[in-house]
Amino acid sequence: MSKDLPSLAHAAYLFAAKNHTEWAIQVLCRRGADIEAENFEHHSVMIKLVLDQDLTGIQTMLANGASINGKSKTNKMGPLEVAAEQGHNDTISLLLDHGAEIDCLRKGKVLSTMVGDC
Repeated sequence: MSKDLPSLAHAAYLFAAKNHTEWAIQVLCRRGADIEAENFEHHSVMIKLVLDQDLTGIQTMLANGASINGKSKTNKMGPLEVAAEQGHNDTISLLLDHGAEIDCLRKGKVLSTMVGDC
């Protein structure tokens, strides 16, 4: 298997999510493309969408099985921690509404003000 395949799956899912084409995400899933694939920066599609504050893209990926709590292999941060680190309050609210788990050990200042103490 080529080491470029995860990056290709990531690019395909990201393109589909950014263009809000749910049918394309479903085809990728049915064909076995890894919905949690990371790019060369070790960002999953969910992390990339969080960084871009693409709320519709996030909802589309979640509706098709992306992990709301999936952690990056390198920095061990999930979508909620990334959104909190970036100060993206709308994204934090969306993720919490969809059941994101709060990592009390990694909860930063922004997330603490929104959800209080663990």
